[in-house]
Amino acid sequence: MVDGIVSRLRLWRRWWTPGRAMAACLVLAALAALFLLPVEAMALLSPSERDMDAERELTRSINEWLSNLGRDFFKRPLEILNDWLVVTLADGASAAISSTASMTTDVTDAAIFLRPFDQFFGGALITVTQRVNYTAVRPVAESLLGLAMLAQVMQLVQRSSSNGIAPGVPEVLSLVAWYVIFASLVHGSMAICRGVVSVSNDIGRGVWSGVSASEAAAALSQLSDTVNSEGFLESFDTVGEVFPVLLAGIAAFAATFVARVVAEFVFWTRALQMYAYAMLAPIPMAMLGWEQTRQNGLAFIRGFAALALANVIAVFVTSAYPTLVSFALSGVSMTGDTLGALASIVMMSVAFIVGLVQSGSWAQGILGG
Repeated sequence: MVDGIVSRLRLWRRWWTPGRAMAACLVLAALAALFLLPVEAMALLSPSERDMDAERELTRSINEWLSNLGRDFFKRPLEILNDWLVVTLADGASAAISSTASMTTDVTDAAIFLRPFDQFFGGALITVTQRVNYTAVRPVAESLLGLAMLAQVMQLVQRSSSNGIAPGVPEVLSLVAWYVIFASLVHGSMAICRGVVSVSNDIGRGVWSGVSASEAAAALSQLSDTVNSEGFLESFDTVGEVFPVLLAGIAAFAATFVARVVAEFVFWTRALQMYAYAMLAPIPMAMLGWEQTRQNGLAFIRGFAALALANVIAVFVTSAYPTLVSFALSGVSMTGDTLGALASIVMMSVAFIVGLVQSGSWAQGILGG
């Protein structure tokens, strides 16, 4: 038995090194601090603070501090993200609304509808139009006019045969005058179209100069200054407040952009239609000389005049567009009712687009077409 104890002591001695002894001492010291520190802390308190209420208050304070620490740990990054999103979206809304004001100013340029007839497409397409008019269409129109002349002569001969009286000088002269008049219309069809466009352009210039754009320019300038001010950018606190304004600003910019595209589209399509009418103008001019087809010739003249008048209406609508926008903004405030102001801009842009698209039908209605 003694030998067994001695052998265990020898094994223990081999295992118990100075480093392990130091580690054991540190562990014991930590355990002692863990269990004795609350006792020492409570010993420092007065006897009245060592009761159960004090312990519960201490526990509650610790729990509250831990909960605040967790909430602040997650709240601060969310606040930073919210502030960044608000500033970014507000800048985007400001840029969209400023671009809307700038685009509105660009749309008001009615000069595109006042181009001379020979300069619709830079003067390139008018050459082709005139060549086709002179070399291909005019001979057909002269043939139709010759047939009409032949029909008039046959009617004159039939009347003379039935009456037994030779045609008089007045009848012959009236027939010659009839042919000269309608032959002049056939040969001068291109010049007639050019003159109609020139007259409509003169009327359009008077309309353009008669619409005052000073108030509209001031309203658009004030709109741009308002959305670029610090007060507008600081008026939003959350993403939910600024996001609808951003969407409305994008919608307003899209509406003004579409308005500009529609203005360009309406003019170019109308210019092509005018050139097509002018290219084939000799044929309906020749139809005027035949009583059976005279209504077709009159319909052509009315249709071309309606195209020219539609340009005048388009000039009026284009010139009035900034006035419509300023009128829409007169009853709302960008800082107090931003969504209402942007909705008004969209509404007036839609009205402008409808006015341009319907200008042709309005002109036909005015001329009774």
